[in-house]
Amino acid sequence: MLMKNFARLVVNEHASPVQRDKLTRGFACSPEQVLDFLSHCPRHGRTTIHDCASLALMNNLQHVWVKDESSRMELGSFKALGGIYAVARILQNSAASSLGHVIEPSELLDPAIQKLSSKIRFVTASAGNHGISVATGAKLFGAQATIVLSHIVPREFANRLKQIPCSVVWHGESYEESVAHAIELSRGRRHILLADGSWEGYTDLPSLVMEGYSVIPEECMNDFLDSGIWPTHIFLQAGVGGFAASFAAHVRTYWPVQPSLIIVEPQAASKPVNPGLLELPAC
Repeated sequence: MLMKNFARLVVNEHASPVQRDKLTRGFACSPEQVLDFLSHCPRHGRTTIHDCASLALMNNLQHVWVKDESSRMELGSFKALGGIYAVARILQNSAASSLGHVIEPSELLDPAIQKLSSKIRFVTASAGNHGISVATGAKLFGAQATIVLSHIVPREFANRLKQIPCSVVWHGESYEESVAHAIELSRGRRHILLADGSWEGYTDLPSLVMEGYSVIPEECMNDFLDSGIWPTHIFLQAGVGGFAASFAAHVRTYWPVQPSLIIVEPQAASKPVNPGLLELPAC
């Protein structure tokens, strides 16, 4: 039995898997283009989904699966998918605009293209992992990056960022204050704000980050297709909402067996800020 102050269940009364064909959203949940880009990244590979038999037995369940993202692209987090992919897409579009022709993903590693990319600086606020992903993508494709950290972020993340390397700016006593400062810094010439959260008037670039996350539910779906055993419930962390919205949209759009989707977050956390979650009647 759950203690009164331990957990709170908020039910979406409009949730219904049968409505999945009526979903409207401002982001892509297909991983096809993401996987095309990642095929040129030597670090890319599928992560493991663990069947935790002991945990299932303890809770009188048949299966408990855990998707382990700690090895994702050697960066230790699912955030690696979003930031690196978004950086690649933005640089691809920028190079195509400058040169007047289509740029293939493989061409992003060409010295001539990277010379163009070197003039672009990505700016984002981060509590750690998103910034590492953006900075890694910028380095990989020849661009620059500035990551804004609030003073509550562990120094470990700053050290990891400097090893990439990239510019690290400390500002504010909260994540919200670091975001506001990143917005100010991004007003510089050839600076691009690449946040993993979205707000009114700023949705296009975060949607690329969300599209990158679609690789995770695709891998899960393929594993379940191979085994023939499907989950009845999926628990997703909320964060700023991008990962949960991306995963949920993929499930409702592509999975042949529809589970219940539960978004989980500590009660003390701020509410998810990504409007993609609000566009999904089925979670």
